[in-house]
Amino acid sequence: MDASLTSNDTIVFEAGSHTDAIKMKYRDFEQLAHPVMADLSIKSW
Repeated sequence: MDASLTSNDTIVFEAGSHTDAIKMKYRDFEQLAHPVMADLSIKSW
């Protein structure tokens, strides 16, 4: 997971299909999934 997403209050991600999505608080997601953080993006400004 990109480390920049940790600053968001909520995250949205696909939920098993391209038409369904889950929106949840980032803190709840972190407690459930224990994501591995990495720098996957760069700022382009």
